[in-house]
Amino acid sequence: MKISIYSTAFNVIEKNFNYQDAIKNFLYYADEVCLAINKSQDSSLETISKYVKDNNFNVKIIPTEFSYDDPFCYGKIVNAALQGCTGDICILQDFDERFGGNKNYLIKLCEQLLALDQVKAFFVPVINLYGDFYHYKDIGFKWYIHKRGLYRGAVNFGVKQDGRPDYDKTSTDELIDENSNLVPTLNLMYALNLQDPYEYIHKDYPFIYHLGYTNFDDRIKRNHFWKPFWEKATGGDKNSHSLNKKDLEIENLKETKINLWKTI
Repeated sequence: MKISIYSTAFNVIEKNFNYQDAIKNFLYYADEVCLAINKSQDSSLETISKYVKDNNFNVKIIPTEFSYDDPFCYGKIVNAALQGCTGDICILQDFDERFGGNKNYLIKLCEQLLALDQVKAFFVPVINLYGDFYHYKDIGFKWYIHKRGLYRGAVNFGVKQDGRPDYDKTSTDELIDENSNLVPTLNLMYALNLQDPYEYIHKDYPFIYHLGYTNFDDRIKRNHFWKPFWEKATGGDKNSHSLNKKDLEIENLKETKINLWKTI
């Protein structure tokens, strides 16, 4: 069994993404990493390509030229990375995410997924770190782990009559089949007879750290791209990308009490 992790990058130097740490984390778990790098205002393609080559990392770089005027360009970049994968199991990760959990557990669970005829993917808990690496806001679920032969794009019910994405129904990168339907998915937490995602994470089963709100200055910088992008893409739908740092400040955060992620 071969595991591929796929991700995307654009303007990562300008937006202060720690691409080195992300790649080393992905390579700890995966046999290959496929990275689609879209055209950028900075040197994302050149810088990451050099880093990968200098370290002899097994990272496949896929240059893409999707227009940011295309409302569905984000999903198209993600799908380009996915289609470059050669693994039996594919795992989506963003550059502001890190994979966590025991690698042997991951391998066993992926083998079980391949043996299930009707299930195409696993819902995986994602802990949303907030303000720093040691506190979190909440724990959600996303379809990160899946079989090959699928696609990333807008789910069919997420496209409005005017042909634009509905912000509340699609981020244009859902895990879909050839007809843009969501695929049969099994929640890993329930499959392991657990009810509490925090307990699941502490048992060291596969999970995701989301780092997108660990540094508010970086978050605002990135939101200056995403807020107008989604407004234009959706034709004016309201979105959650605040440009005010005070809007991000919340109280009653919980301590993670977990180890940070592993890297090669």
